[in-house]
Amino acid sequence: MSITNIFTATILSTMLLTSSLASGKQKFAYNVETGKNKEVTSQTVYKVDRSGKYLYHHLKYNFNFDEQNRPSEKEVLKWDEEKQTWEKAFRLTYQYNLLEYSIKLAFWDSKANAYKDTSEKAVYSFNNIQNYASYESYKLNEQTQEWNLVVNHAIIESDGKLLVNK
Repeated sequence: MSITNIFTATILSTMLLTSSLASGKQKFAYNVETGKNKEVTSQTVYKVDRSGKYLYHHLKYNFNFDEQNRPSEKEVLKWDEEKQTWEKAFRLTYQYNLLEYSIKLAFWDSKANAYKDTSEKAVYSFNNIQNYASYESYKLNEQTQEWNLVVNHAIIESDGKLLVNK
C-alpha cells in the first residue's frame, strides 16, 4: 500500500470520525473543488439544518500538494458568523521521506496574524519488507523545546492478520 493510499485513508477516516462525533443528530454537506490532476484542492463543509433544506457555513479545508502530487499542507478555516467570513484556525504540514511521513500542527494566532510555531506532530513509519507500520504522536515541551512522545502504536501484518501494539 502506498503512502498516498494510506494518507488518503487517514484523511477520510479522520473526516468520518470527526463528523460522526460532532453530534449524533447534526448532518453535514460537502462541496469539493479539484485541481488539474483531479486532486482535492478545497473542501467546504456545511451544516444542514433540521429541515434538511438549508445549509450553513461550518469549515473549509484548503490543500496544497508537492511536486509528486502528495499533500504538503492542509489549512483549516472556521466560518465567523458575525463577520461573515472564513477565519484561519490551524494548519497541518506534511513532510515525507523514504520510510515515513510526518504531520505537524500549527494553530493560527489572530493577534500576530500568523501561525504559531508547531506544537504537535504525528509520525507514520512504514517497513514493507517486515509488513510493519507505526504511528507516533508527539507534543512539544515549550520549556525544553524537545518533542515528548505521547502515543505510540505499532501495526504488524502476520499471515494476513493485523496485530496492533499500543
